[in-house]
Amino acid sequence: MTPANMDHPVVAIRADIPATQEDPGTLTALPVVLLHAYPLDGSMWDAVIAEIERRRGGRPRVIVVDLPGFGHSPHPHGVDPHLGIVADAVVAAIADHTGSSRAIWVGCSM
Repeated sequence: MTPANMDHPVVAIRADIPATQEDPGTLTALPVVLLHAYPLDGSMWDAVIAEIERRRGGRPRVIVVDLPGFGHSPHPHGVDPHLGIVADAVVAAIADHTGSSRAIWVGCSM
């Protein structure tokens, strides 16, 4: 992991649930990335994750992240990063983790 700073805030991968089936020609081949609401962390998705893990069938890969400064991600020192920097950091973290920045992005806002 790179140190947290304004150029490269750290985004922690909180959970990575593998797909039950993967068909390269369908959307289930793309991971679903769950983004938490401010001021929470990825644990807000725990009940959703429990339900996803309980189900069987063509479930896609599901990845839960903690945005910089929340949950398992350290706070970037200095000023708070703006949305563009955070968004770039999340896309980079997913690309580093999966090898691709392609995903189905799911967010929640308070």
